[in-house]
Amino acid sequence: MIPKHAFHVIDRLLKDICNSELPFGGKVVLLGGDFSQLLPVVRKGKPTEIVDMCLKSSPLWHLVTEFRLTRNMRTRPGEQEFAAWLLQLGKGVLPVREQPPFQGAIEVPPNCVLQQNQCIVDILFRDFHPENMVSSVILTPTNDDSLLINDQVLALLPDEEKNYFSADDVVCDDEEERNRYPVEFLNSITPSGMPPHCLKLKSGAIVMLLRNININKGLCNGTRLIVRRLHDNCVDAEVLTGNAIGDRVLIPRLQLAPSDTGMPFVLRRRQLPLRHSYAMTINKAQGQTFEKVGILLRRPCFSHGQLYVAFSRARAFGDVRVSVVPSSKQGFFNGKCYTPNIVYRQILN
Repeated sequence: MIPKHAFHVIDRLLKDICNSELPFGGKVVLLGGDFSQLLPVVRKGKPTEIVDMCLKSSPLWHLVTEFRLTRNMRTRPGEQEFAAWLLQLGKGVLPVREQPPFQGAIEVPPNCVLQQNQCIVDILFRDFHPENMVSSVILTPTNDDSLLINDQVLALLPDEEKNYFSADDVVCDDEEERNRYPVEFLNSITPSGMPPHCLKLKSGAIVMLLRNININKGLCNGTRLIVRRLHDNCVDAEVLTGNAIGDRVLIPRLQLAPSDTGMPFVLRRRQLPLRHSYAMTINKAQGQTFEKVGILLRRPCFSHGQLYVAFSRARAFGDVRVSVVPSSKQGFFNGKCYTPNIVYRQILN
């Protein structure tokens, strides 16, 4: 997902440090990744703009020697069919529907599809044991859907709810401009990667860190925790993932600002850097592995590799459940479920 401009900055930095005009200062640079997965995010960008931002469009790419891995280390033994299907999904070579409705969409494997009368929250979280809940997740293409699902799951937990409210303002030197954005409006928005203004927590809730706090102790962006005690200005939680599993930590309020919101101002929010992790966006889930994966498609996946990333978080077909909300681009026809799979072939060649 690194944009080519960041690649060029590393090149110039190493040239300066090593006092050499050789590429990367003459140093060997190792890159790891999969171009079937998500590409750099270009807000409201067209496919050509996204491809142009990719590493393969960099003038330095011709210096790269590719080594390809051939074994899927995430899938379970004996799941060769699932591994082969994932490769076809990532390359965009699965058969597509030729005729309307849902022309150009792929068929979702029947054993993964939930019927319209089935609730994906009930299917994934019918067992409320924390050990099982931490290994299950519902993935959605958009941030709004993940927030709704998290609220639904939280309502099912038995303990008493406690609300943590944020203090919001706008980073601006001009007092007049700051007054253009009332606090009520700032409280109503939740940019991607930020906690909500009203963070609702319960003892036993599974949450995820949104910022790096102490990397040496395993408290980094994406770490999952279970809430043990709720205090007025901090949360006592137990680490569930990473190299610090079982450690008890206190999570305080932090000053947070989103990196890119597409808004004409910079929001500053003082809040606990936490968000429920029963559901998360597909982009946020990249690189993680779960025992049970639910994919909620209220709208189709809209960027290259999203559907591939969602399916590849699991270890087998039996670990994936897909809930599709019918629309003009996806839905059910003749007992089969169809949804678009967006793949930019020029990236894979």
